This record gives sequence, structure tokens and C-alpha cells, in this order.
Amino acid sequence: MKSKMIYIIGLILCLILTIILYIGGEVSIALFTLFGVLIFSVLLIKNNNLNKSPESQYLGTVNNILKTYDSILVEIKEFPDLTDKKIIKTLSFKDMLNTEYELRKPVYYISNEFAYDFMIIDAEDVYTYTVRRNDLVKSLLDEYIDKKNQETNEAERELNMLDSLDETVIIEVDGDKKFKVSPMREK
Repeated sequence: MKSKMIYIIGLILCLILTIILYIGGEVSIALFTLFGVLIFSVLLIKNNNLNKSPESQYLGTVNNILKTYDSILVEIKEFPDLTDKKIIKTLSFKDMLNTEYELRKPVYYISNEFAYDFMIIDAEDVYTYTVRRNDLVKSLLDEYIDKKNQETNEAERELNMLDSLDETVIIEVDGDKKFKVSPMREK
């Protein structure tokens, strides 16, 4: 806020100086001062855009997408079943638009209070793009992927335990004693 005031004061002073110099007949210096006014204006605009909070950047991005591309967007209330589909994360919404153009499929979107997930669902693939409030929040797609990964890990762990039931190890101690050790299933 303080730097914004400095830019505004500088802009006003440059304008006043330009007017005084122009009235006094110093046209070349007035043009030079006018150039300074333009520089202050550019810096003020740039500074305004850089100082946007992450919250306002997030809302601006989401509102821009929803308003600009409403003709190809379809809001959904429940997260779709993506079983047996390959999830492809795109880097930008422009990539989603290119994919939509190639596949001629609608862009579905769903949101929670922290993020918007945009998806194009094809026969075998799902193309996604997510806009988040910040990097720490999870979208519904992130939660879905985490859940699927957890289910896959549990299934793999159970299969590994079943496979290892057949592996019996005989341990010989002091040459006289032998122990037969078989893995047990976790409860």
C-alpha cells in the first residue's frame, strides 16, 4: 500500500512538472518529463498486479475460466468413477482446450472449497487440470488418487503376504537344533 502511494505521488509530481515546463516553453524537457509519467504509470500497473494475494489470483483464474469457456464446461456434483482410466495431468488450461478441441468432448469440472478440478474423460484416459488456492490444499482429484493408491498398496501388501506363506526357512543352531520358520499373516 505504501509503495502504491509513492507511485501515485510520483505520477502527480511528474504531471505537474510537465505542465509547468510546457507552459514555460520548455517543450523538449516537458516531453522528457512526460516520458517519466509513462514510466511511473507502467510501474504502478505492474506493482498492482504483483501485489495480488494468492486468494485473489486463485479467484481471478477460476472466474476467468468459468466465464470465458462456459460453452464447453459442464459442472458435475459427484466425482466420476475413473477406474481403469489413465490420469493425465496437463500443465495449463490451454492444454485442456487443445485436448477438448481434438477429442470433441466436454470439460467437466467439480470443486471443493479449496480447488477446482477440470477433466476431459475419454474411453481410456482422463485429462485433468487443477486450480488450487495454494500448494498446500488437496483437490477432489488429489483425494481420489490418494485413495486409489492406498487401495492398490493394501492389495499389493496382501498379495505379497500370501506369496510369502509358501516360503519356509530352516534355521540351524549349534549344528544340533533346527528350527522351521514360516511367515505368518498379519491380522
